[in-house]
Amino acid sequence: MAKNIDGKTLSDLTGLSDRRHRQLAEAGHFPPPTRGRYETGATLKGLFKYYRAAIVAKADGIDAARLKKLNVEIAILTLERDTKAGLLISTAAALRVFEQTAAVIKRIILTSGLTKKEKHQILTELSNVKPADFLEETAEDPGK
Repeated sequence: MAKNIDGKTLSDLTGLSDRRHRQLAEAGHFPPPTRGRYETGATLKGLFKYYRAAIVAKADGIDAARLKKLNVEIAILTLERDTKAGLLISTAAALRVFEQTAAVIKRIILTSGLTKKEKHQILTELSNVKPADFLEETAEDPGK
């Protein structure tokens, strides 16, 4: 094997331009050319390492994209399954239950033996509870 290879011959072999070879050499993949000639052994070794790394990076990217897509599909299927099983309810249904529960609590408080002042304090506190705030918190942390 020749000790050195000129830039044109290297370009013919790799399909890359001499400019790209120089960029790869500057990036440290192989020694830069001297008077337009590259060290054959070190340059080929560096190019093979570069190509192997590029192939692995591309494969990792494809696998990562495929994994991300699969995770989204799993999440959608899980939601569909849980909805069919009756484990999930709509926001509108949750608000109706909240309103009905609040009406029952209000009736219990009004008919209790508490003083007027105590009833007023409790009902004022309850009126400050906003169902939308609770639903937003739950959406942020579904485990609540």
